[in-house]
Amino acid sequence: MEFFDEVVNKAKEAFDVASKKTNEVVSVQKLKFEAASMESKLSKDFETLGRLVFDGQQNHVDHGDSIAALIEEIRVKQEKLASLKDQILKMKGKTLCAHCGAALQTGAMYCSFCGASVQAGAAEASEQAAE
Repeated sequence: MEFFDEVVNKAKEAFDVASKKTNEVVSVQKLKFEAASMESKLSKDFETLGRLVFDGQQNHVDHGDSIAALIEEIRVKQEKLASLKDQILKMKGKTLCAHCGAALQTGAMYCSFCGASVQAGAAEASEQAAE
């Protein structure tokens, strides 16, 4: 009977681990979908911005207020996209190299792409943020 209880407990543990992993994968995929949607919206906004600028130059029309509002919308969407990408990296257990921007495993000492010291890059980034 003890053997059977141990097998059941191990099966429950395996199920819990599999369930947790599945939830993580689903969460990452949802964030990726949201990021892709945000990138599509940004692309459309940039196209609209270009059309406004072109129309203004072509027809000597002042679209200054529309352009300023659209630029603010783009800035907000870019911040949201950066936040989504950061969340995805964290969920995957990764960070960004401050030197080249490559995705790295959390805890890496050196960037596997550019060779920069991750800790030195983090110190530089914090110094720039302080200025």
